[in-house]
Amino acid sequence: MKILFSGEWKRELVEEMHRTIVDECQGAGVEFFPTVDGLANRINETRDARVAVIFADSEEYLLNLYFMKHHLYAIPVFLLLPDREPETRAVGFRIKPRALCFKDSTVEEIRQSFRRLLAVA
Repeated sequence: MKILFSGEWKRELVEEMHRTIVDECQGAGVEFFPTVDGLANRINETRDARVAVIFADSEEYLLNLYFMKHHLYAIPVFLLLPDREPETRAVGFRIKPRALCFKDSTVEEIRQSFRRLLAVA
């Protein structure tokens, strides 16, 4: 099983998410992609990923993600948005993630959302 990570956020949050994946998905392989293009290329190469965890850390990154959303329909997406502004949320919802959290969400909220996603993925 593969988990695809994309985006750049606080190191602590990424490390916490990695621990969650290790706890919840025994033996999962994790691949990191700092750019939207890298993630899209990886998804197009092979369809072996179970879920994509995407940290949309800026408006620019989120818009780039929006324009490649058709690549994401093949796998469940866990999306973390940079803020709770209505415009940001509207773009985030158009990407059609299966789980959605925000930069200011607690680590426990993020973990619970990720667990729920894995339960149905």
